[in-house]
Amino acid sequence: MTMYDHYTLPEHHQHLIHAAMAQRIDQASPATIGELIAQMQSLNWSVFISGGAPRDWVEGLQAQDIDLSVNTSFADLYAFCLSIFQPHQLLTDPDFGLVTVLGSEYKLDINILREAAFSMPVPPRVGLSQSHQHDEVKQSATTALARLQADILSRDFAVNALYYCCDSGHILDPSQQGLSDLKHRRLSFVMCTQRLAHDNVVCIRILQFIARGFEPNEEVKILLCARLETAVMQQQEFQAWLAVYIGTDKAYYPQFKACAYHYAASQTVKNRLQHYFSNMESKS
Repeated sequence: MTMYDHYTLPEHHQHLIHAAMAQRIDQASPATIGELIAQMQSLNWSVFISGGAPRDWVEGLQAQDIDLSVNTSFADLYAFCLSIFQPHQLLTDPDFGLVTVLGSEYKLDINILREAAFSMPVPPRVGLSQSHQHDEVKQSATTALARLQADILSRDFAVNALYYCCDSGHILDPSQQGLSDLKHRRLSFVMCTQRLAHDNVVCIRILQFIARGFEPNEEVKILLCARLETAVMQQQEFQAWLAVYIGTDKAYYPQFKACAYHYAASQTVKNRLQHYFSNMESKS
């Protein structure tokens, strides 16, 4: 563990982890997230809570959602999920090493720690698994901690590349900049260049963080300015993604709108944004 910066939550923040572990996933299954993790650990899998949850916990906030990253093969992960949940509850994305559990009480994303091979230029395909023919998607025999270094290449920002280690109770920072960025409210990329070039919602996520008080570094600003117009004007799903990432009920929705208008390079783009926002507000 000395290969990474790590952080231990103070005692008065430990209840945030306990609350997440107690979350039940499905009415038909007695398992909580904590019990599911314990079952994975009994198989000698290393389990990490990834995504936004560790970031939220460091800031003393309750996690909005819990994502798991596990040190196993996709085939074994899928078989494990099938042993607990019904097939119709599982969405799979083998190219990205992801199983999504659609529980009646909680939606849980579980991904295998991704090798460099998973940092592909094509966006992941998510859909209901029709067959299970992905045994070739295997992990190498390296350690779980070493695999984190490859896994962060599929994350967007350093502040989203923090991992809560369920074995040690530490929050790990493989990029060695996530904790620092979070402390200083900075925004910097860790995603590999190939995948970043094909990430269709990165502009929305950048604006989302700026609206929440993060200062983008020069690389992030350049990408936002270069791609925002194309995203707004040509991406047919832009308004749908706005609704997914930025509901009008978000506390920072007004700041998000202001940031989007600020970075829009032309009046045409601003007019299109205004159209999107008006549609969202009329439906709220």
